[in-house]
Parts: sequence; structure tokens; C-alpha cells
Amino acid sequence: MWVEIAGDRPGPLLCLDACIDTAPAGDPALWSEPPFSATVQRHRLLGRGAADSKSGVAILAHVARTFAASGLPRGTLHVLFDADEHTGRFGGARAYLAANARPPDAVSLGYPGNDCIVVGSRGFLRARVEFQGRAAHSGEIARTGVNAVTKAADFALVRNLAVEWGPRNVRVNAIAPGIVKTDFARALWENEELMKRRNAATPLRRIAAPEEIGPVAAFLASPAASFITGQIIVADGGVTISS
Repeated sequence: MWVEIAGDRPGPLLCLDACIDTAPAGDPALWSEPPFSATVQRHRLLGRGAADSKSGVAILAHVARTFAASGLPRGTLHVLFDADEHTGRFGGARAYLAANARPPDAVSLGYPGNDCIVVGSRGFLRARVEFQGRAAHSGEIARTGVNAVTKAADFALVRNLAVEWGPRNVRVNAIAPGIVKTDFARALWENEELMKRRNAATPLRRIAAPEEIGPVAAFLASPAASFITGQIIVADGGVTISS
């Protein structure tokens, strides 16, 4: 849904944006109330998407109603409630940008997590950095992602600490495993469809067992690895080299 509130005079274009779709609710039995009932208890809205991002939708709707009633002195206000955000495809936002000849000068996102307005940009610095990852949305069960930024940061930390602490004879290495059959990754390896695709993309055609990762750590901590530092040991069954 896209609403435009025109001001009395020309000016900047501001967009108020919040998503109206949600991540999957999972097992309804784990909810204290039906996940899509929008139940209110003690002035709190319960249910899937109450924070992400129905509260943002409600707040921005009140802001828009205030401006529509009082008038906008200058500029234009767009109110955008878009879908397809939790799939990672951002179809609603893409359709808005494609249909709007003038991109907004600023966007205010109704998103949970902070008790204050967070400034997302005060200008920009262009740089090009390339590292490997896999795009996905946190709420998308069918497709898992790899956060390339945090992975690159972890790798850089290992290398920098190895250089800094090397003169003290402190070695720093890291293990980069693929999916390991642990309780932490249970939601992944119990998903048969996901595992079917994952195994097909893995040269060894399976995921790792914990006892296959532990010995790698033992080796790095042993005298046999006394001259190894600043390295990332990839133990992923060949996923990285095949993707």
C-alpha cells in the first residue's frame, strides 16, 4: 500500500516504510495465543509480526494521519506498507521504487529494536569489497544464508590477532565448518528438503558429525600445528569450492 501526502510547497520527499508480511509462525502449540490472532494483553499486542513490523505500521499510520489532518508545509510524504520483505526478495519495495520516478530523499523505517531514532546515513563513502556469502532472510526457512560481512570480519580478526600476538608466541587460528549435526543446527539437519539440496551441493554428499570437527581443533592446539597461525581451516565437505 502506497499513500502520498502532498505539501503546500515543493520540497524534499520523505518515505515512511514498514513491512506488513511476517516470518513463518512455526509450531502454533508453542505460542501462548494463536500467532495470527492479534490478541492484546495488558496493553501489549501478541502474535507473529507484532514487533516486526506491525507496531511500526501502527506508529507510521498515526504519523501519516496527523500530517494529513494538519497539512504538510512543504515537500511530499509517502507512506509505504510493503510485503515480500521476509522472503528476502523485497518485491514491495522494488515495485515502489520502480513506479516512483523520483526516489525519496530519506526513508524512515518502522522497525523494532531501538528506543531512539537511528541515523542510517550522513553521506557515503564508496568502496568495493568482495567476499563470498549467500543471500537469505533470517525468517526464511527454506533457504539458509551465509552472512558474508560477519564471516569476513571473523577471518580478518583471526589474521590481525595472529600478527599482534605472534611475538608473544600466541597462535590464533579458526575453524570454518559447514553444517554439523549438533543440537544447535537441529532445525537445519532435520529439514529433509533442505538437507537434500545441501547434500547435492556438497562434494562429500553429507553434513559433518561433531567428531569430525573436534579433531581439527585438537590438531590446531597440538604441537603438530606449532608453526601454523593466522589460518582459517575450512571443514565443510567441499561446499566452498563447489559453489
